[in-house]
Amino acid sequence: MIKQTFLFPFPFPFFQNEASYLAIIPFTNKVNLLFKEEQIYANTITAEKRKARFITGRLAARYAIQALQLEAKPILKKENGAPLWQDSILGSISFSDQYAIAWVVKKTDSILSIGIDIESKNRKLPFNLTNRVCHLEEQGTIDTTEKLIQLCTWKESCFKALSSLSDLSLLKKSPTWRQTYFKKLTASSFTLANQSSFLPRTIYSQGYSFPCLIPNCFISCYFTWQ
Repeated sequence: MIKQTFLFPFPFPFFQNEASYLAIIPFTNKVNLLFKEEQIYANTITAEKRKARFITGRLAARYAIQALQLEAKPILKKENGAPLWQDSILGSISFSDQYAIAWVVKKTDSILSIGIDIESKNRKLPFNLTNRVCHLEEQGTIDTTEKLIQLCTWKESCFKALSSLSDLSLLKKSPTWRQTYFKKLTASSFTLANQSSFLPRTIYSQGYSFPCLIPNCFISCYFTWQ
């Protein structure tokens, strides 16, 4: 395991038996640590930062899967670029400017989807992004870049979890489909257990934020269940 790896269980508040782990690793370019199938893909990536993100994200996911006492397998990519997870788990990967984070959960009948996002508090964002990603009820409360970054991590983790369950085909026809999706998600949809407008009535969702887990980073997790 790479030095400075953070690995710990993440308990679900509503379910006693769902096993779940987070793994956080600083960026590495050690492609030889990957499975051979992953190495083949990694060696096709010419941009060094993208390559390091792929390597570190796959290693973080492997460590988290192994912590669940499951056999880790190569994590390749779907046609849309999303990770192709093995059948026994649900997973999500994200990156800041220095770290990769992976969240994995043993697949059960209760948990339907998960999403995670990590972002540096020091990331430079255009402040006019507020009007593009914030719901009207949120715009008056976002008065600093740091608050905007935290809100974006909430919405990105929501987006990852909900998009795997929702039909986004109509939104994807628009060049601003992602902004449209973000503006429909409110902070309350993240912080309160609720039924998202994107989900059937029988499915619920909730999110959690970890602003102090890694120095100078926001981390947000979101999941859906039935």
